[in-house]
Amino acid sequence: MAASSSSTDAMAPAWCADNESTDYTIQNLPYGVFSTPGKVPRCGVAIGDNVVDLAALGSAGLLNDVAGLDPKCFAEPTLNAFMGYERPVWQATRARLQQLLTTDESIADFALRDNQALQEQVMVPLSSVSMHLPATIGDYTDFYSSR
Repeated sequence: MAASSSSTDAMAPAWCADNESTDYTIQNLPYGVFSTPGKVPRCGVAIGDNVVDLAALGSAGLLNDVAGLDPKCFAEPTLNAFMGYERPVWQATRARLQQLLTTDESIADFALRDNQALQEQVMVPLSSVSMHLPATIGDYTDFYSSR
């Protein structure tokens, strides 16, 4: 489907990010939780100067072929549901995102790149988002004790 994690160093750049001016390249797609004015927090990944709204991408059906993933998990206000999946699902999700964002025609799926209306729903400018705590932490105990 997409390049394996061992080949991401040689992967072509993303069509939506300038590798020279950003830390958020196709090789570094950090997950997070964000909101925009008037909308609830949801999951996304940073790429260039944008956040890919994973809830919107999932609603558009572009994550349906990731084996074992229910794309609705990205509409949650935390990454907990996604983190509950096993590593192969995480890897397949990242590979699918790279496939949608790469300029490498041998592995690319240009369904997002070639659809301006979908881009307007999915690609959110970083400057317009508020970031949120990405996970709900439960039952934490610190066993450290001092004298």
